[in-house]
Amino acid sequence: MNHNIELSHVRSLEEGKEFLATDRRKTIRGVILDIICMKMKNQEVPDNTFIITASQYFVRTLPHLPIVALTGETEEYRRMGYLFKDDMKVFSKGGDEERMFEYLRDKGLNYEKLKIRSNYQDIFETIDRHFDKESEERLVSCLRDMNNNDQTIVTSTLGNLRKLQEGFYIALHELDKTMVPRKLIFNERDEPSVSNERIIKHLTGNFDLDKRMETTKIHFVHGSYMERLLYFVYKGCSGELHFSRQKTSRYTVQALVYSFLDMVLWLRRLVGQSKP
Repeated sequence: MNHNIELSHVRSLEEGKEFLATDRRKTIRGVILDIICMKMKNQEVPDNTFIITASQYFVRTLPHLPIVALTGETEEYRRMGYLFKDDMKVFSKGGDEERMFEYLRDKGLNYEKLKIRSNYQDIFETIDRHFDKESEERLVSCLRDMNNNDQTIVTSTLGNLRKLQEGFYIALHELDKTMVPRKLIFNERDEPSVSNERIIKHLTGNFDLDKRMETTKIHFVHGSYMERLLYFVYKGCSGELHFSRQKTSRYTVQALVYSFLDMVLWLRRLVGQSKP
């Protein structure tokens, strides 16, 4: 199974420390230690005290990342599994590698999620309060992948973003049934059926061209920044998802994701949420 994990190998603890001193430290999402290895580069014989020294160093240096040990020795596996049962997972070579990578992947994704939530704390506070449960994962995915130029990832990101915009309208409906009427977000069978064009027109007062005036309450002015945001996210996502030959760059994806964040900030101000 492909877990999309890139391995960077070093032969000693000394080389591991040198690796952490480079910019590549930012890419690390976990550490795999051998039970018996070298502490120094010039060593020729593995050191059986390596695992104690190395595990202490990496736990201290990378406290938020998963650290595991891997060994091919049955007795060492049993002994270390007991010794580190409260501090570190120990896996056996030749049988546990798949389980080890699954563990590292899941822990790494969880760490990345927490990091993203921390960087956008005010946004996620509003998402948690006013959007459905799936919206958190959708937004985490958008923020994690918005720098990826792979067109499959781009399509997935913009698909999530389109769902998030629909969630934004549903959140407005829950706050004020007149702001976004139910008929604009659900069909006769009570299934989600969001009409972006009609919703945006409604939010800006349903301007009547013949009468040259708005016919319903104005929630934000026609031509305003907020209206442009809604159209930009709506048109940007639809363009990529409906035209297979279109190649959307990561810069456009970033602009669309950040535009959605501005929409969430507008919602946050609307409901009067204070800063965390």
